[in-house]
Amino acid sequence: MATPNATAAGDTPIPPNAFDFVPDLHELIQRVYSDEIDAKDIAHESNALRLKIAKARNLVASLPDANKSAEEQRAEIRALEERIAKQRLMLTSVAELDVVKDLVESSGKMQVDR
Repeated sequence: MATPNATAAGDTPIPPNAFDFVPDLHELIQRVYSDEIDAKDIAHESNALRLKIAKARNLVASLPDANKSAEEQRAEIRALEERIAKQRLMLTSVAELDVVKDLVESSGKMQVDR
């Protein structure tokens, strides 16, 4: 199972700041308003921000199931939740069997030889 910060390939984690554009955008706007850069230079100065956005788009496109619709994902979540509920019910049923109770009780009394 993939971790929340993994890409589709699973080998490269997604850095937490991969989608954090606001500070860079804020800095660019501040530089324009403080006359550090001219309006004609905004396109050149915003290249780093554009690259960061492009990388984020590629990361999102590489996420597993990114091509599924929201409804398909909801349906999959419902199916998995139902499966988990069935497994929990099954585990509860097994735990209530006398054989299992006896095994658990006897394992607590067992000594481990070393």
